[in-house]
Amino acid sequence: MKNSRFLSLNKVLNITTRSLNSSDTLHNDYVSNYIKVCEYVAAVNKSSLPALLVPVPHWDEYTKCLVDAKTAALKWTNEVAANLKALPDDIIAENGRVISLFNDAIDKCDKLIKDPTDKYYQDKLAKDLEHSADEIKGLCDEMKSVIDILHSFNDTLPAQAKNLQRIADLAMEDEKVDKAKIEELKKLISDANNEVASLSLAIVGLSIAIGAAVAISIVAVACAGPWGMVTWIFTGAAIAAATTFIVLDGMKITELKQLIEANQKSMDNYTADVAALQLTAQIFSDLANQSKLIEDNMKYILSAWTALGVDLKAIGAEINEAQGNFDKSAWESVKADFVSASSLWNAFIEKVKVLSLDNIDGNTCQLKLGMSQDQVKAAMDKGTEMDIIKYLTA
Repeated sequence: MKNSRFLSLNKVLNITTRSLNSSDTLHNDYVSNYIKVCEYVAAVNKSSLPALLVPVPHWDEYTKCLVDAKTAALKWTNEVAANLKALPDDIIAENGRVISLFNDAIDKCDKLIKDPTDKYYQDKLAKDLEHSADEIKGLCDEMKSVIDILHSFNDTLPAQAKNLQRIADLAMEDEKVDKAKIEELKKLISDANNEVASLSLAIVGLSIAIGAAVAISIVAVACAGPWGMVTWIFTGAAIAAATTFIVLDGMKITELKQLIEANQKSMDNYTADVAALQLTAQIFSDLANQSKLIEDNMKYILSAWTALGVDLKAIGAEINEAQGNFDKSAWESVKADFVSASSLWNAFIEKVKVLSLDNIDGNTCQLKLGMSQDQVKAAMDKGTEMDIIKYLTA
């Protein structure tokens, strides 16, 4: 046997490990994207149907679409988020068996280098590889199942978000609606969300860097226009990492808050109601766009495990087919590939370990634009902190 099948595995692990070691891209993106989607889902789950003052066309259809979209967001929480949170631990748990496999295989190769014709160790090695390949396939199937659910969610929500937007746009066509004011409000709120998202990203980045826990909550604004003093939810946000809290009273956010309130005060009731439909639809559109990124992260992790399973199966079959025809140099080649693969695997799994999502919690406090750091901390202290899955479904 001149070339071991493990060369393809080594190539995959070399590429994966080099990429991870150079930038930690997978870790940062995976955790950041997961938190970002949780932030959007938190906003979706905590939101409710706008309390319209004036009936708008297609309102019944809009309410049905909104219920369907909220159901999809709950599906993400129950089926996707929970599984994503569990997967890194499952991978790490399986890693012990993989390392044991490599060590046992290297030991058997040493024996076969001394006696290349030893049928017992040939059969034992082939069976061990096949058994381990089946176990790894089970883990890969679990990952694929999560990816399939995530893919289904990513196929479903954009269509629902588009449908919500379609109905909201039909209401915009009414000649009584002040389209310019609505577009201005949407732009102001988008700018405010971007400012909060930037602060949230900084919190997440800090938590990743220092290995701290992340707490998220929802951010809202008190509307002072035709809706009266009601609370409109903008988005969720990472509000704390260790002892660092998000600051919502910066100059830019304070200015945007004042402009948002001024815009709402100048709206008539009908325009305000149509604006509510537009803003609700936008939340779902943002959620749909963000969730696709996690699917890409998951596929990246799956590729290395799939390569391992395929290669273990292939080399086991190759040993069986050889029927004892490997000489000393062939077994030395097999051993060298196991040693190389083991080293690369150790480097890869160390990176997988930091993909843990166990340090992410939710806080029931509700934040508002314009809060100072002290006010945010005080609100958090009064709120209840809980596991992120429980928070999203509460």
